[in-house]
Amino acid sequence: MLKITNHNDGGVTTLKLEGKLTGAWVHELQRCWQQVLRMEGGQSIRLDLAEVAWVSDEGRALLRLMQRHGAELLAANLLLAGLMAEVNAATVD
Repeated sequence: MLKITNHNDGGVTTLKLEGKLTGAWVHELQRCWQQVLRMEGGQSIRLDLAEVAWVSDEGRALLRLMQRHGAELLAANLLLAGLMAEVNAATVD
């Protein structure tokens, strides 16, 4: 299960994720992201991953894609810090 909360604050839209980014939830996050891009235009997008407990390979691929398109990923625990390092390294390649 994944909870996605959308918060807009002064030109920055934050998608806060809580739970597991896997399976159908990866597609739901992609749908939410695309909707924000359409509705908000040029606003910055942040992904708050502090409450994410698990990210599948498919979820990791989506996070890399989102980051390549300008999304900022925020992590607050060691599991996600490792994921961030992996996503950042893959984005550079």
